[in-house]
Amino acid sequence: PNYCDCSDITDVKSFEFCIGPRPEALFVGTGVDENSESFSSVEILTKDKFGNYESKNQAGCYVENFPLLTSSATGALFNDFVHICVGYKEGEPSSQCFGLKPDGSWENDFNLEKPLKSWGASVSFGEWEESAKTWLIFGGDPDGTSTEVWGGNPPAEISNVELPMIINQPCMTKISDHEAFVTAVPKFEAATSNFAWIFNFKENSWTRLNNTIEKRSGPACGFLQSKTRGFVVLAGGYKSSTTEILDLDTLDWAKGPDIGTDIYGGSMVTVSDEQELLLIGGYSTEALSQILRMNASMASWEPAGFLKNARFNAVAVAAPLENLKPIFPNQVNE
Repeated sequence: PNYCDCSDITDVKSFEFCIGPRPEALFVGTGVDENSESFSSVEILTKDKFGNYESKNQAGCYVENFPLLTSSATGALFNDFVHICVGYKEGEPSSQCFGLKPDGSWENDFNLEKPLKSWGASVSFGEWEESAKTWLIFGGDPDGTSTEVWGGNPPAEISNVELPMIINQPCMTKISDHEAFVTAVPKFEAATSNFAWIFNFKENSWTRLNNTIEKRSGPACGFLQSKTRGFVVLAGGYKSSTTEILDLDTLDWAKGPDIGTDIYGGSMVTVSDEQELLLIGGYSTEALSQILRMNASMASWEPAGFLKNARFNAVAVAAPLENLKPIFPNQVNE
């Protein structure tokens, strides 16, 4: 691989050389900072030669901060570029959803029917039929069951999905090109653990799963593919350092490795052709900057780098590096 700092990129030729065979970068943005305030900070992270993730902003990569101070927002790779819909913000709520452009700026691509207000959660599906890519967004109806589905380019609201029940902020992850895993604590029903479902977008159907082993508020979750089958990893939550793993063949839960510290509001991203999970940031006794890694053995969480800015309740997205192309250094104005 051609490991380069952004300062090494001076023209199109050097840009193409430096991206080499590395297809993915990490986008991490917004969230709650170390002063317990919503912020707009954005970081682009790439692997170094040791396989750890490091923020490239200081080396000259240019991406503007997000236009609004927000936390518990939701984001995805949608129409090939990172998009974020505003979550909690002080003052009047915002229904705006912004897309990151190739020059590192943000553009208000569309507005939700209902602002997310206090939180958002979402899953972006690829092109599993002739229709455009779709983005399923929860959070605009926190005391109800309606959601929004956006698709096309330019984006338009194309349908809606009814939740199986009224829930608190869920953890969601895509498990196939048309299915998502969803877990949450019911909002108006007593529960000693989280409820869990698989949502099938093709059939617009929900399959109820066994409840999780533990009750978790603010966990992170992600999909991991082993040689033979897929798994969902659910980790952390308020005052929790534990992990549990759902076998998508048997639909049984099992205990996984301990994280080593309580992590609330962390972000989980699937990378390396679904062979690796990253657990990014979160809150323990303070906002965290650590990045932890789990491989397909699912035996442990290992250190994998650091954010430049500690944060929790943030947006984290794995994106092709060419879709996060930096402005060349002579254009940077930091």
